[in-house]
Amino acid sequence: MPIIEQCNRDGRFPRELVRPMADLGFFGASLKGYGCAGMGNVEYGLVMQELERGGQRALRSFGQRASALVMYPSTPSAVTRKKEQWLPAMAKARSSAASA
Repeated sequence: MPIIEQCNRDGRFPRELVRPMADLGFFGASLKGYGCAGMGNVEYGLVMQELERGGQRALRSFGQRASALVMYPSTPSAVTRKKEQWLPAMAKARSSAASA
């Protein structure tokens, strides 16, 4: 909360929270394997609700976009090799699979 309050005052996104969010498994949280948390829908919803309750709607949106718009849609159709390359890097909030 103190970080969020300062970010709100400064008008900036709390980038310093991205890595801790990744370490807690918030990106791709509902996916199983590939370094993702494998949470159920209720667990995932509660995590996102708590992020927003903390006063930072942008963090919730960031987590949801990473999961729902990028990682989840790629799982059914992606080639296994590509999933193994990209999903773990995304789950850990790394900028590229090369750094995985």
